[in-house]
Amino acid sequence: MITEAAINTSVSITYWELHYIVAVNRSSVLFSINNATHVQHGWTLLLGGKTGCSIVSLLLNIAALTYHVLYPVQITPFTVYLLALFIANTVYLITVRPLALLAEFYGIWLWNHPACVFYNYCNRVLTVVPIYGHLLISVNRLWAVIFPFSYREKHTKVMVALLCVGMVGYVHALDLPPFLVDMHYHVPRNFRACQHVSGKMLLWNHVEMYLNRIFPLVFILTAYVFILIHRSQRRNARGSRIASPIPMEDVKGHGNAVARALSQKPPHRIVKPFVVLTLTAVSVLVCWLPAFTYHFGIVKLDYDVVSILYSLQMLLDPMTWFFSLRKT
Repeated sequence: MITEAAINTSVSITYWELHYIVAVNRSSVLFSINNATHVQHGWTLLLGGKTGCSIVSLLLNIAALTYHVLYPVQITPFTVYLLALFIANTVYLITVRPLALLAEFYGIWLWNHPACVFYNYCNRVLTVVPIYGHLLISVNRLWAVIFPFSYREKHTKVMVALLCVGMVGYVHALDLPPFLVDMHYHVPRNFRACQHVSGKMLLWNHVEMYLNRIFPLVFILTAYVFILIHRSQRRNARGSRIASPIPMEDVKGHGNAVARALSQKPPHRIVKPFVVLTLTAVSVLVCWLPAFTYHFGIVKLDYDVVSILYSLQMLLDPMTWFFSLRKT
């Protein structure tokens, strides 16, 4: 963990630049200034826990992807969101996590500057994509609740795939400008550390932190509360009146959607979207909230704990899918 005391006072660095260093470099890789090393070398129990959690997370995400490859009939428009989440987690665990863990083990950055650029790019983008992947699941459930007929007509696998691609493009549009500026203006003083901060776009980075962390967190929890209230109201309405047939004008206006919904046979195992949403909200509270309060200086939390929470979230994603399955 890098602290103000760990920074050589001969380096001209402001508080906001320090805050940005901690915020941008969100995994446990060695960062140092003026050749000062601040990470303990060698194997530790904490490092072993991080490594074990990362390996289990990788295996579970790959297993979930393999299952859908072997049984494509299980792929529905809703499960495309989960597949995108599994892919993002797998890419992160293959690219960013090994470099971070090896750098922490050896106490120095072992690779050259291009590898450091690659690491910073992946670390900056791939930690944000899963966050928006969870947000898209919440958007999906709100759409299904508020506009059910539109949801049945327009919610297809192709539409969801395009939505996920657009989300990745949005993350790049938000995160790449400060990354490219940092790469252009900041020349590393040595190759013992992988850290790039130019301090040229600090305001942009603070806005990006709020958009990538606070907004998804608030949106997911608010959406879950709204859907809970809606389900409760619908349950009460069903109990207070006798179910009536669908008006003919509704059937005529949405004939294709109704016919398709009635004719489709569900797969042998289907995902319960509300269970996914519930477990997502729980994982957000457990894994994201402590990490985000750390980034914004609200709670003094050890950075190693934050790092483990990020890995834990990627382990919980495939478990969320597994526990949401039900036989039909």
